[in-house]
Amino acid sequence: MEEGKCENMYHTYGLFQFIGDVTSYTQKRNVIDIHCTNARVEITILTDDLFRIRMTNDGAFQEDRSYSILPVQISATVFPIVEQGDNIKLSTRELALVG
Repeated sequence: MEEGKCENMYHTYGLFQFIGDVTSYTQKRNVIDIHCTNARVEITILTDDLFRIRMTNDGAFQEDRSYSILPVQISATVFPIVEQGDNIKLSTRELALVG
């Protein structure tokens, strides 16, 4: 087996565990909730150039806290989700995230 490659979804590399395949996702306004084999990922588009990404491996996120101070008011940025083969692409005018 090549280094960094995994034989199955549950392979761990050191303390790192792969999140696995995307099993489903939902979008509500500027938030996409992605369910994976081994984790759940939440991506919030805060502005066209700022994404917030949270991940949990037990299915529940901890209380929503932020210690960041942003110089702009955050408004719900609408973004398209495009499925490209095995990938999902989220895009704003400034950034794109493909996974």
